[in-house]
Amino acid sequence: IVWGDDKTRFSGQLSARGGLLAGDGGFAEVSGKHHLSFDGYADLSAAGGTFGTLLLDPTNVEITDQEFSYADATQFSSITLENLSNTSDVVVTATNDIYIHDVDDNELNFRPGRNISFLADTDGDGVGEFKMDSDIALIAEGGDVLIQGAGIQVGQIDTSSSDGNNGGDATLFSTQGIEVGSITTTSSV
Repeated sequence: IVWGDDKTRFSGQLSARGGLLAGDGGFAEVSGKHHLSFDGYADLSAAGGTFGTLLLDPTNVEITDQEFSYADATQFSSITLENLSNTSDVVVTATNDIYIHDVDDNELNFRPGRNISFLADTDGDGVGEFKMDSDIALIAEGGDVLIQGAGIQVGQIDTSSSDGNNGGDATLFSTQGIEVGSITTTSSV
């Protein structure tokens, strides 16, 4: 766990891998109570087991490929999050809001089989929403997607599978309301 009470800037490497024959990847957290800059690399993979989880945890999160618009938010590009899913499941939490907008190809496309979570309003005070532009698709082929927030606005979620495996689960939990464009969790089987 890498933790800062105000700001955390992480540009290093984390490794908690499973063994070559057995064993699961580990857990790693990189958190800044108010601001987080993550320019590093995390390998929580497992050749013979389940991938581990990387938790990113600031106050507010903005995910965009355009100019950042929120001064008081931790910003990630879609490419940063997609790349993190190459070697771990990804959990993005925020005490307040998570906002996904203006993504270049209108997709957050995670590696197949990865579990992805976006958890807003983690302090449970009712102030913290998950918002995603209606034209953006969150794709996690065969992986599970969990979204939580006081309020939720989602474009598209697709956890369907085209390789003969089961599609993943999509779970949305809100205390104030949910707006969804579409959810697809089908399997080719």
